[in-house]
Amino acid sequence: MYSVVGVRFKKAGKTYYFDPLDLPVEKENCVIVETARGIEYGKVVVGKKEVNDSDVVLPLKKVIRIAGDDDALVVEENKLAAKDAFGTCLNKIKDHGLKMKLVDVEFTFDRNKIIFYFTAEGRVDFRELVKDLASIFRTRIELRQIGVRDEAKMLGGIGPCGRILCCSSWLGDFEPVSIKMAKDQSLSLNPTKISGLCGRLMCCLKFEHDNYESMREELPQVGKMVITSLGEGKVVGVNAGHRTVHVQLFEISKVKELPMDAVLLARFAGIPQRGKILDLCTGNGVVPLLLTTRTKASIEGIEIQPRLADMARRSVSLNGLEAAIQIREGDLRELVHTTGHGVYDAITVNPPYMPLNGSDIKLNPHQAIARHEVNCTLEEVIQASTRLVRNGGKVSMVHRPQRLGEIITLMRKHSLEPKRIRFVHPRVHMEANMVLVEALRDGKPEVRLLPPLIVYQENGNYTQEIRDIYGEVSKGDSV
Repeated sequence: MYSVVGVRFKKAGKTYYFDPLDLPVEKENCVIVETARGIEYGKVVVGKKEVNDSDVVLPLKKVIRIAGDDDALVVEENKLAAKDAFGTCLNKIKDHGLKMKLVDVEFTFDRNKIIFYFTAEGRVDFRELVKDLASIFRTRIELRQIGVRDEAKMLGGIGPCGRILCCSSWLGDFEPVSIKMAKDQSLSLNPTKISGLCGRLMCCLKFEHDNYESMREELPQVGKMVITSLGEGKVVGVNAGHRTVHVQLFEISKVKELPMDAVLLARFAGIPQRGKILDLCTGNGVVPLLLTTRTKASIEGIEIQPRLADMARRSVSLNGLEAAIQIREGDLRELVHTTGHGVYDAITVNPPYMPLNGSDIKLNPHQAIARHEVNCTLEEVIQASTRLVRNGGKVSMVHRPQRLGEIITLMRKHSLEPKRIRFVHPRVHMEANMVLVEALRDGKPEVRLLPPLIVYQENGNYTQEIRDIYGEVSKGDSV
């Protein structure tokens, strides 16, 4: 093991390990170190730590001393001298008629060497130029040809995203980037769309590629035949950010993205093993289909849109669950007149989340009904649930956290007592974007706030709990 500190010589340069000896070197200190090209001035970006033999390049160079104000002044003087040297070298390049582009000039700390960085399309014979520069500056001269990526790193700029170039602001080293990464991320292969200022593929294609690689292992690939809760179909697209797939369903000729809120509601709801369960606002029947993996109870779903009700019936039929699930087409507010009061042991509901406002008339009518309270309000959903569920029966709902206060108030107004509440967060440090609520008909006022459900890890993969939930769902015949 070696005791080292990490030193960087440029803002976005590589970090090199040096032996601090017995010096009281701390992070953010500036130090004078011995390097392969001479004495240099750098900044400590990694404090003292122990590393394995394989992590260092031997022999390990030493920190000579902690830099002082005089050393910082020398660095500033070198920068000014480098600007003058840049102009001098440009003139000499013109005099010699060389086809090269000077990019930057750098003095070593002790001025033992001057390094001139340039780009060129091919090899350049600069021997005479070196002689002229050596006679002018009276020190060692090095002309270093660099690539277009290094040029962009030195010069800096604003990327297509509107931010300062990663390579000039924080990226320490370049990693290989291939066109396959753009293909895996379903990006346009138009060179102008995926190239950076340097003209090469953007480095950021690499940043998320590992997530896409892991996603490819978890999700079916485009073109694969799958069986979903809505029937059999073919994968036509993958949404890596949400870990969902777009499926072209054969029976209904539509592309659907299976929703997470329905899966979580079906997993969260407290349901009996026998008896009768009702799913309000059933849509295309996802929740009833998923519930069949957890219970032998008789399940009904009610949907006001004829098209969605028909899709739900087809899904039930395709999965061979006609004996377990019945889909009704109708208005949930009128259902009690057909079934009677208190006939269901449990109710699940994934209602429209947003109140109606003037802008909703611009939406597709089917989307407006599904998303907004066009045909029923939140209070009407809760009131219908109270009428339809028996005393002591459970009502489970998924909704938006912004309306939790309203949900609790309306539930208690209509004799539903919230008993379990769980917030769903996309990531640990993000606000909740869903809330699951379970209430008891004529229950006592006592509520449990369950631990938050986190969907994604920091690396973009599902958390273990979400994996377990989807694993339980996938064991059923209906998925």
